Amino acid sequence: MMGRDSGQRSLFDMAPMIQHKIEPGSIYHILHQLGDEYLSDDDFADMYHSTRGRYSHPPSLLAKVSLLQYHDGVSDREAVRRLQFDLRWQYALGLPLDYEGFPHSNLNHFRARLLVNNKVGVIFEKLNQLAVEVGVLKPNAKQAVDSSHIFGAARVQDSYELLRSSLRKLSLRLLEEEPELAGEFIEEHDLKQYTSGEKPDIDWSSAEARAKWLKETVTTARGVLQSLDGSQLATEEVIEAAGLLSDILQQDITAPEDEDDEGPKLKRGVAKDRIVSTNDTQMRHGRKSKSQRFDGYKVHITEDIESELITGVAVTPGNAHDSEPLEDMIDRQEEPLGDTPDILIGDSHYGIPDNRVKLRGKSIEMVAKLPKGTHTNNGKFSKTDFIIEDNRATCPGGYTTDKIYQARDHKNRKVKKFQFPADVCRACGKREQCTTAKNGRSITLHYYQEVVDGALEFNRTQEFEQIYNRRAIVERKISELLYRHRLRFGRYIGKTKTHLQAVWTAAAVNLKKLGKLMPEMFGLEAVEAGAT
Repeated sequence: MMGRDSGQRSLFDMAPMIQHKIEPGSIYHILHQLGDEYLSDDDFADMYHSTRGRYSHPPSLLAKVSLLQYHDGVSDREAVRRLQFDLRWQYALGLPLDYEGFPHSNLNHFRARLLVNNKVGVIFEKLNQLAVEVGVLKPNAKQAVDSSHIFGAARVQDSYELLRSSLRKLSLRLLEEEPELAGEFIEEHDLKQYTSGEKPDIDWSSAEARAKWLKETVTTARGVLQSLDGSQLATEEVIEAAGLLSDILQQDITAPEDEDDEGPKLKRGVAKDRIVSTNDTQMRHGRKSKSQRFDGYKVHITEDIESELITGVAVTPGNAHDSEPLEDMIDRQEEPLGDTPDILIGDSHYGIPDNRVKLRGKSIEMVAKLPKGTHTNNGKFSKTDFIIEDNRATCPGGYTTDKIYQARDHKNRKVKKFQFPADVCRACGKREQCTTAKNGRSITLHYYQEVVDGALEFNRTQEFEQIYNRRAIVERKISELLYRHRLRFGRYIGKTKTHLQAVWTAAAVNLKKLGKLMPEMFGLEAVEAGAT
């Protein structure tokens, strides 16, 4: 059952004695002033049974502790210690000097309830609704979007570790589901060596020893998967563990038809969507640039340009394209804010033509540079250097072709392809600036070529520069989340829990900003930008 804050204060309430030490506009001051009407136990009432179970600690208290925890970037244990010993935290939460705290596991249980009851964004959305009500956040005003990476909490494993760990997970799952039958199965397939989790005692510096261990392990894994097919041991949980083992075999080990007499080998290169950890199967290798690789997730945020409040948060695997979550982020804004922005500013990753078309269908104009591949050609003449009219294309050398072929783009959509004759290209004096293709230069139009042309034309205007330069605001906000509040490092396993960390960190940052935007609500004079 849900416990409630009684509103009574202890004789050891030290707030009047230390309030002059608390920096005005800080999150500690704001939380102290935040009334129950803005953050109350009733916000979480449907997370608890009305008649059964022991009374919980007041969820409004746990929520405020969580906001401070993500603001200060501390663990559950450290958060409880600060409740007992940090005067700023006690002041923020209205706790007495002799407050004894509660088991740190209560914070984990609170997060679990948020996830199970789909209440992760309740505080984030309520604060933004408040900002809309008082007029500091205008839902249809310009917003900007950006992303950066989060290092995953799980350790990245090599192919040998992935194999061993996935076999161990499958063995332990078998023992949990069907202990009696599983005992015989494990003995039959010699799986006991994998249940302990200990690293095999072989000479890992020896290529011969590694190859021998790999052959034995792969043979065992394939035999196990074959035996489980149609077996009564194949419960839903066992099938899930077997699927993980099968995925790792496919991504990291040569297929049986590719094997030679020496046995299975590790595949060269990195498989698409490769699993990098059996402890967190949603983590992925990702890149922010050719030289910057990371393992984990990406966090994406949208931010109102004028108020600088975060309006949306999403988390994706590290290898996802930046554009993937954008439409969903915009859709999620409409209910809590009441509308969507008229203009959205982003970098070229968000400015792909497909995104522009989707957003235009929602009456949103995407202001962004186009990805280079849509209008550049590695330093040679690009599509923009050709004159394309109806079913004819004229090259920079003055030759016009009407030879059109149907091609397919990366999404298997039909697109037009103009082909210039090989003999004309070979004789052209501008060949070196145009193409090295033996069959002559070709021009493939984008599926949304009109959108590309319109964007290129607008991006040459002064209006574009004025709007696009505002994008720096969201980059600063991303930096604040990552470095001041430690969102750069994931705390939890899995995308869902990492999303929870991102949303609550964003809520803490928005709460600070609201103190500056609405000082009178928190008993403040105008707050300077230096408040923490």
